[in-house]
Amino acid sequence: MVLTDRWPDLRGPHFVKARSCCRAALDGRRTPEEARQEFENAVSEAQLHVN
Repeated sequence: MVLTDRWPDLRGPHFVKARSCCRAALDGRRTPEEARQEFENAVSEAQLHVN
């Protein structure tokens, strides 16, 4: 998973929330849409570009 294996050193509050939400989505406790939104927030926080 990108959030656990390939994320840059900048790990702010959006990163923490995204990691938690993505894990919850994998377990069926959150929706994929919620996980995607939190991931996008973390990407923005870390000033990354998504292709």
